[in-house]
Amino acid sequence: MKYSNLCVVLNLLSWIILSGLLSVPVIILLKGVVLKVIICVVLFFLCGFIEEKIISRHVNSFAEYVLKKDKD
Repeated sequence: MKYSNLCVVLNLLSWIILSGLLSVPVIILLKGVVLKVIICVVLFFLCGFIEEKIISRHVNSFAEYVLKKDKD
């Protein structure tokens, strides 16, 4: 698997997990549908920002480590 493909898959997976972990409590605990939708949309963009600025660096270094170890 190429480096870019592995990074895309791992970054997408981390974003899905992060958004799921933050959205599930909102969906369960809030009662208003409009409020749920608004907060979930905000969380959608917040998770994208967090993944891009913080998590992506660690995921990409992990992908490099996995691919380097695979070649050895």
